[in-house]
Amino acid sequence: MKRFLWVVGMFVVLWAQPGGACSWNGAWRATDMPTAIFDIEVRRILGVPEPERSQPAGHPGFEEDERRYTASHDRSRAADESELGEAIQGAPDAEDLLARYRALREDLSSHLSRYLDQLESPYGDKDSPRPASLDLEPYKDLLSRLPKEFSIYVRGATAYHAGEWDGAIAEFSSVLELPAEQRKFRSTWAAFMLGKCWMQKDPKQAGPFFERVRALAAEGFRDSLNLAADSVGWQRRLLLLLGDYVGAIREYAKDPVDGCLSLRIVCREALEQKPVDPALVQDELSRRIVTAWVLSHPRTTSATEAWLAALEAFQPQEPVAGAEYLAWVNYNGGKMDAAARWLAQSDPNSPYALWVQAKLLQREGKLAESAEVFKRLTGTMPVDSVWQVHDFSIDDIWATTPAQFEANKDLMTTLLAVGDYAGALDAAIKAEDWIDQIGIAESVLTIDKLRAFVDARPNDPAFSVARRCLARRYARQGRWAEALPYFEPRQYDSQDIRELAIKAKAHFDGAMDSRQPARSRAEHSFELGRIIREEGPDLICPGDPWSAYLPEGLGSPERRSDLEARSQDAFRDYPEMNYFVKVAAEHMWQAAQLLPDNDPFCAHALYLGGRYLKAKHPEDADRFY
Repeated sequence: MKRFLWVVGMFVVLWAQPGGACSWNGAWRATDMPTAIFDIEVRRILGVPEPERSQPAGHPGFEEDERRYTASHDRSRAADESELGEAIQGAPDAEDLLARYRALREDLSSHLSRYLDQLESPYGDKDSPRPASLDLEPYKDLLSRLPKEFSIYVRGATAYHAGEWDGAIAEFSSVLELPAEQRKFRSTWAAFMLGKCWMQKDPKQAGPFFERVRALAAEGFRDSLNLAADSVGWQRRLLLLLGDYVGAIREYAKDPVDGCLSLRIVCREALEQKPVDPALVQDELSRRIVTAWVLSHPRTTSATEAWLAALEAFQPQEPVAGAEYLAWVNYNGGKMDAAARWLAQSDPNSPYALWVQAKLLQREGKLAESAEVFKRLTGTMPVDSVWQVHDFSIDDIWATTPAQFEANKDLMTTLLAVGDYAGALDAAIKAEDWIDQIGIAESVLTIDKLRAFVDARPNDPAFSVARRCLARRYARQGRWAEALPYFEPRQYDSQDIRELAIKAKAHFDGAMDSRQPARSRAEHSFELGRIIREEGPDLICPGDPWSAYLPEGLGSPERRSDLEARSQDAFRDYPEMNYFVKVAAEHMWQAAQLLPDNDPFCAHALYLGGRYLKAKHPEDADRFY
């Protein structure tokens, strides 16, 4: 998680941790804003609901790309042969013509295969020269016997694959010049290929041909490959090629579910231009989508700087929709004055405006006011808002977390800084951040305050972690009677942890009962030591070895000292990692002290106590041996 407030002390005394802040690549501060997810922000801007999916959509990978390309090629080949068969149906030599046509296509595919392999391979040379045009002389007789739309189209295709744009344009144009009844099958194909040819030669002339594909399909000309739909994507790509970024954004935004990847590309390329096209800032939709892209790519500092420079020149005469996003992006870019200016134009009840306002107050040191704004924010944040947060467990992996959780974690941090520790624990619970819940419950709240907090929320499953921490804190102080009500029935290594706690309390009471015979007390102490040695991590150990401190930029030195003192006090009865083995060994020692020296049971207790300690604490094991 991005905002751990607890430093792991895996091999050191729990409170012996330096101050500071956990950071994303060493740079995260408490006053940082979270990072957006572009797809989600685009759908929110366009008013499109987020689709349900278990995993975020990603790039299909080379193998999937290759499969799609092969499927498309096979579909095109099958449609070509099927339509030729339909066109020559009834001809006496139809089967011979089809067989020879398949041979022609096979020859063309073989001729192009090496070049296509270079283009498709992730290791191929994308600038490799195109092959020379396939020699069609051996097929001259075949082409003369085919319907004209097929023979002319084949000549155009061979010219296109050889990069002979003028020749290809002439041939495809000839197809469209045929009488309508003679080009029923290849009209849409020829118009589509004319658009692709002009994209190579003069992109400004390509658009009308993609539009003509759709017109021809609407007129009833065969469109077996659904080129009318494909032409829309190619026309959008054409806008990007021409540098019409506003037009490209507007076109791709018409298909937000499948167009987000393309919108990413448009935004990235638009921000690479120096300077950024002012039209992107002036156009509301483009401005909001590019801003969402910048908020979703915090590492692209050059793009952020370019966009902030473009926004700086933006002087609207009327209120700007999405001004809170402009405040957010300026805040992230370190332009606090601009952030405050845009914030003043925002809806004051917008979650994004509230978040920036709270962060600005943090930076000014107004932590109490910031906490109040965060409380408003956590009550208004849409439940479906999700932001992208760096996952420290694996480098360069981004995990998603609900924005409500992130807002509550910011509230938690701020409440810690102002000393509202119970409120901080409540915010950590609402953030469903069990690590910080454990940290506050184990090392910040006093045991009495934690009990009051838990008792005020009986039977609420959301507070089970806090109850478990309270139970363990009582147990490691030997206050088993007080601990027992807070151990909830829960399976732990095939055992119910509450049943284990009941047994531990019974043995503790028996060992402490001076009215019982010494041997009976020894047996109870022995069994208690065995239980703690085997089940100690869940019965008495701190939930995890975390020690509380405030991240950089928040809280006074006095607050930091208070947190350190609280940690020291909370862990006075558990001063080091794996201390439960020493507790278990001590119960074995007490059992042995209650027995005669020559009793085999005494030897057994001493043997186990020493065995518990010998691996990690051999010096402490000596007295047992």
